[in-house]
Amino acid sequence: MLRRILFSDKVFPVITRSMDAYATRQRAIASNMANIATPGYQRMKVPFEDDLRDALNTSGRMRGARDDSAHLPLGRSTVDELRPRIERADDRKLASGVNNVDIDREMAELADTNIRYQTMTHYMKTKIGMLRNSINGRPGG
Repeated sequence: MLRRILFSDKVFPVITRSMDAYATRQRAIASNMANIATPGYQRMKVPFEDDLRDALNTSGRMRGARDDSAHLPLGRSTVDELRPRIERADDRKLASGVNNVDIDREMAELADTNIRYQTMTHYMKTKIGMLRNSINGRPGG
């Protein structure tokens, strides 16, 4: 009961799922950069933001009920069900002449991902501070 009251909002799940996705994206980018000279390597990506947007959009979509974790999900995922997924990029252009990894794009995406991860870390720290203050009876966050 207390857990439901304290953690009923979607902030913690969104932050933790985002941090998981950004850590996975960092690993995918590192793999892309490590394989920049590997012939035929297909760059990997982690398309998380669209999945998160879909999970947070509650307007007009059906959602099937599952009573067993082995059952296939029906409809959109909830935030709690989101898991980062790694996909091969569709682009066929050989950016490096050997494969489709472009070091400039990877470096820019790595910087963007690091900023997003740090932002989620800041939000988590702020949210925990607010929760701690409310437990201890102190005002403010």
